[in-house]
Amino acid sequence: MTLINETNSALIAIASLSLAGVIIALLVSNGMGRVFRNAYSSTRAKAKRSKLLQKHDYERALKTRGINDLAEFLEERGFGNAESLSLARTKGNAFEFTEAEMIDKILNEHLIKSLKELENIQPGSGSKAIGLLYKKWDVWNLKTLIRGLRVGLERERIRALLVDVGSMKGMLDRLAECRDLKSLAVALEGTQYHDIIEEHSDSPKLLESAIERGYYERLIETELDASDPDEAMLIRMMRMRLDSKNILLACRLVRFKGDLREHPFIRGGSVDGLLRDALSEKSFDAIRRALAGTRYGSIVSRGLNNFEATGSLTQLERLLEKEYVKEFRSLSRSDPLGMGVSLSYVCCKEAEVENLRIIAKCKAAGFDEDAIRELLVMPS
Repeated sequence: MTLINETNSALIAIASLSLAGVIIALLVSNGMGRVFRNAYSSTRAKAKRSKLLQKHDYERALKTRGINDLAEFLEERGFGNAESLSLARTKGNAFEFTEAEMIDKILNEHLIKSLKELENIQPGSGSKAIGLLYKKWDVWNLKTLIRGLRVGLERERIRALLVDVGSMKGMLDRLAECRDLKSLAVALEGTQYHDIIEEHSDSPKLLESAIERGYYERLIETELDASDPDEAMLIRMMRMRLDSKNILLACRLVRFKGDLREHPFIRGGSVDGLLRDALSEKSFDAIRRALAGTRYGSIVSRGLNNFEATGSLTQLERLLEKEYVKEFRSLSRSDPLGMGVSLSYVCCKEAEVENLRIIAKCKAAGFDEDAIRELLVMPS
């Protein structure tokens, strides 16, 4: 009898394992394979997000007495070495960077290190999606090169300001040797930016926006696959980013009576058509009306009210950024075992670095604590 019971138990166990295997196969075939693939990276991303700065950390950063004090805070929180941050305007800082510039450089390095760590734990398309974000640094480096050429910076100083990441990482030494936009275009032969720089070499005012436009449009239209759930999530992030940029562009065109033909929108946003129609009236009220029924309606209304009182679009820019971060913070809840957790971390990490960048620059410029706090995107 005991032998029969043991045999039955064994058969039940085998049947259970077989059934479990069938269920897993069905889940995988129906898209749940994405959950299994992302389980490890999601867990790691959650752990990394738990270490991001909280409101009390920002309050402490705001109360620092100056840049050197802020550098010590950053060292405590693992952002960089306080000694290297304090080298500004000393014999150790060969390029005489300001304290804010030194902090800016180290924050960039810290952000890239964080993205690399995240990329290394991503499976498949998740790794591709994170890797594509590095190409944003191509835009950063090209803008740095263009501005350096414009003001006549020496080659060594320009090279020191460039960030060693992105699709042009191996070209940076050669690019820093360029002495004008025409030679920069030649050096970029074979890249997506060659034609853009060549076309706008006689109009540097339009060049930076054209470079940024080229990056986003190629990313959304050719480099990301909307049929892949992970890449589709990154497309969603990019589209919302484009909305912010295009809304701000529309407001600046109204403010400065600019021409949309010279300063076109970045293709791929969700409100481009509404903004284009609004610009035919060339008024802020038209922009308010056009966006009234969208998620941006109240944000734009508040931002433009502030502009009319202060003459600055800064509050509108920060309100749009807060909406962007708020939206993608929630990905860790709506997609808790997928790529959403990692993209949520990326969004929050970029906001954290930008907050610290703002604090450093504003403290160097003598802003008071309350004025700086208004510019920050605080954790909810």
